[in-house]
Amino acid sequence: MLMKLPTISMKLNCFSRHAFIRSIPLMASVVLSCVSQYAYSKVPVTIEREDPRLFGYQLGDVITESAYIGLASGYHFDPQSLPKNGKRAGWFMVRSSHYEEQALADGSAIGKLTIDFQLINSPSNVRSLTIPPISLKFKGPQNLVDTLPSLTIDAAPLDTGEVRTGLPDAQPQRPAKSITTDETQTLLENLLFIAGIFGIWLIISLFIQRFVKRKTKPFAAAQRDIRRLSRPTLSIESAQTLAQRVHRAFDQSAGYRLFGEGVTLFCEQMNVPEELKSMTESFFETSQRLFFKEQSEEAAEELLSELPKQVRNLVRAWKKFEAKRRP
Repeated sequence: MLMKLPTISMKLNCFSRHAFIRSIPLMASVVLSCVSQYAYSKVPVTIEREDPRLFGYQLGDVITESAYIGLASGYHFDPQSLPKNGKRAGWFMVRSSHYEEQALADGSAIGKLTIDFQLINSPSNVRSLTIPPISLKFKGPQNLVDTLPSLTIDAAPLDTGEVRTGLPDAQPQRPAKSITTDETQTLLENLLFIAGIFGIWLIISLFIQRFVKRKTKPFAAAQRDIRRLSRPTLSIESAQTLAQRVHRAFDQSAGYRLFGEGVTLFCEQMNVPEELKSMTESFFETSQRLFFKEQSEEAAEELLSELPKQVRNLVRAWKKFEAKRRP
């Protein structure tokens, strides 16, 4: 029993040494991870670039290079370190550069840097071209300088230099197919014909309307009746009928029954000229004598002989006046 104890102890010791040796890589990775996380948390500026497409560029193409920048509390990007617009390395030109920054709750910040490069020369063959590194400055408790690494892309020439052979000869251009316009032309002619007829009808209707309106005015209508009623010799009854027709024209023109005492006011409202006003007042005096005063035979004959001429002149003058006067 005493002889077996050393053997068991030796096996346990051997097992412990092997387990410890096997655990060394695991412990080292854990220590390195902690150290790296601690070191990363203490780095004031970190730059992580977002690589663009690295191939298939030709003359005039734009390469956009972007980078995300992490800034510890108190540090900020110096905008003066943005690359200026202009040529770079003979192959590229900086077209624009832009930086945006967003502050975080713990005082740190995250920024995005964007730079547009344009390929301004064409290589003779497919080749790799390098955009040089860019120096970036940061302000803070310590002024720092970091670098955006260089970027290599593949560019190709515009013309590969290959000549295509065996192509057929160029063919003459096929003549354009003519468009039939007969139906459209016929339609336009019909529309013009209809429009012409409508225009003629409109002109005639306006003329007729104006003519009818003129004929239906009070003194224009009275003139037609007076021609029919006028005779070389008049009786008292026919003279009164003639005067009544003129009175009706005055009533229609005034819009109410017009008597001798209202003639002056009526003429002023109508802006009647003085000559026409005196003719109207004279007619109303003659009408008073005809209807309401007894006269001798000689005075009656004189009145009957003068009345037709007086009525014709008066109606003709009022017809001209109402034709000129706007309604």
